[in-house]
Order: sequence, then structure tokens, then C-alpha cells
Amino acid sequence: MVDIEKKLKLLEDSSIESAKNDFQLLQDKINNNIQEKTSENIDNYRDVLADKYENEVNKIIRNFNKEVFEYEKASKMKIINFKENLINNLKSKIRRNLEDFVKSPEYKDYLIKNIKTTLEKAYFQSSFCKVYIVERDFYLFKDDILSYFNIQLDKITNSNIGGCLVINEQAKISIDNTIKNNIEEFLDKLEI
Repeated sequence: MVDIEKKLKLLEDSSIESAKNDFQLLQDKINNNIQEKTSENIDNYRDVLADKYENEVNKIIRNFNKEVFEYEKASKMKIINFKENLINNLKSKIRRNLEDFVKSPEYKDYLIKNIKTTLEKAYFQSSFCKVYIVERDFYLFKDDILSYFNIQLDKITNSNIGGCLVINEQAKISIDNTIKNNIEEFLDKLEI
């Protein structure tokens, strides 16, 4: 019997050892599986966080660019409005000063020189030219002008302020030397 007990003991020990080995293998397999799943979950979570981070960064950049664009647009509008106001104020001031000038005694001499200069600019033969002056000047200085020049004289609106417009229909040439036109040309040259 001793042999049987020994054999049983050996069998029992062997079974226990085999069970321990199987248990250890199973435990290692479970741990490896847990480690793989955990690593996979961490990688997936890291990818999700990286995507969220990237999306948030892109959103912040878009918002920043939008705000910069809106700021630049608003600034440009302020500059444009300021420029327009400045030009309008300048035009008004120049116009008022020139309207005062055309009422002064010096204006008559200016008008005569203006007509002479305009006729000389294009080498017009005055007999082929028609000179237009504002209505106010026409009624005030018509006789004086016709005594200086051999021209046809006619009226244009007072909105031209003063000066003259000379047209040579034969040569199909015209020169606008009105004060209004000169103001506009001057302001167009300004880079404000």
C-alpha cells in the first residue's frame, strides 16, 4: 500500500503542480490581455484627445483670424470714413474760401488771366473759340471780357464757382479751367 499512497501522493503533487502551471499560464495570458486592452484603450483615448486638441486649436485659430479680419475691416472703415470726412471738410473750406474770393475786387483780374491762360494753353485762335463763364460773372464782367478778347461768350451754372470753360468746336478741343474743376483735380492728386 505504501506504493499506492506514494503514487497517489506523486499524482496529487503532479496534478497540483500542473494546475499551478496552468493557473500561472492563464494568469499571464489574462494579464497580457489586460495589458494589451489597456494599452489599446490608452492609445485610443490619446488619439481622441489629440483630435479634440487639434480641433480646439483649429477653432481658436479660426476665431482669432475672424476677429483679426473684423478688426482690420472696422479699422479700414474708420480710416475711410475719416478720410472722406477730411476731404469733405477740406472741399467745403476750399469752396467757401473760393466763393469769398469770387466776390472780391481781385477776382475780375483773376478771371481775365484765367481766360487768357486757357486760350493760350491750347493755342486756340480766339475767333474759333467759345468761352463759358458762370452766370454771375457773365452778368458782371461780360463787357470787360469782350473788350479784351474776340470770342463768343456764354453762361454755365454758378456751381462751377468761377473761372472758365473754353471749347473750340472746329478743333474738337475743350479745356475746363473752372474753379470747381481745379478744386477736384487738386483733391484727386492729394493722397490723404
